[in-house]
Formats: sequence, C-alpha cells, structure tokens
Amino acid sequence: YTAVITAFARSSNHVGALSTYRKMKSAGREPDVIAMNAVLDSLAKAGDAEGALSCLKEMKAADLAPTVVSYSAVIGSFAQAGEMDQARALLDEMLASGLEPDIIVFNSILKGYSQTGDAEA
Repeated sequence: YTAVITAFARSSNHVGALSTYRKMKSAGREPDVIAMNAVLDSLAKAGDAEGALSCLKEMKAADLAPTVVSYSAVIGSFAQAGEMDQARALLDEMLASGLEPDIIVFNSILKGYSQTGDAEA
C-alpha cells in the first residue's frame, strides 16, 4: 500500500493517494510514517491545508512520530494559503518536539510572510 500511496502522491494524484490510504485502513493495515508523509504531501500539494493538518493529528494519535518531512508539508500548505498564524504555530510545535527545521521549512515560512506582506514577523 505504501508504494502505491507514494506513487500517487508523487504524480500529484491526491484522490488516488487518499483512496489507497482508506483502502489500507479498511483492510486493517496500519500505515507507517512513510505512508502518512505521502498522504500529507499529497494533501498539501492539493492545497488542502486542513486535511493535511488532520492527517498530522491522526499520525500523532496513532503514535507515529512526525518527521521534518511531515511538518514541512503541513507548514508549507498553510504558508501557501497565507495562514501564517497556523504555519507559525506548527513551526513552534515542531521545535518543541525537538525537530530542527530544514531549508524547505524556512523557505515556506519566509515565502508565506512575504506573500502576506508581513515583513515584521
């Protein structure tokens, strides 16, 4: 399942990724971090920031530790939507969990603030 979800996500087919993810869950298979990150990335690329956040919460509820990749996708999605308060809250959560943001996270935050015109942030 993970390979198929990842393939759909890489081809920007979020419908296929979500459908396969749901099939995986209904078959009694629990996703791993790689599968969850692929779903997060797919939702983020589709512009579904709330869906990506919901997936991140589901990941944590399943005792799967989010990675920099996990946070990067969700932060980037909120930043792209101009929802910088949420993007910043997720960055703070990421830092509190002990993860170090990478250049992708910083670029997403900077681009989001630039697009919203908030140079003071």
